[in-house]
Amino acid sequence: MNSWTEIKSYTVTKTGRIPDTCLNLLLSSLIKFSIIEKDNARTYRIIDPVLKEYLHLSGHR
Repeated sequence: MNSWTEIKSYTVTKTGRIPDTCLNLLLSSLIKFSIIEKDNARTYRIIDPVLKEYLHLSGHR
């Protein structure tokens, strides 16, 4: 799950409704704190090595 639409869909499925503005704010904060990055194709990628390793070991994407 890399695109904004995929992240939105996943979040709604797992937690219920989330306003677009709230999701945008959360993603912007994750970018600001160097947890994720957004590339030119508008896809998001986890760049924090600790979180990336945790997700890998726990079987999450």
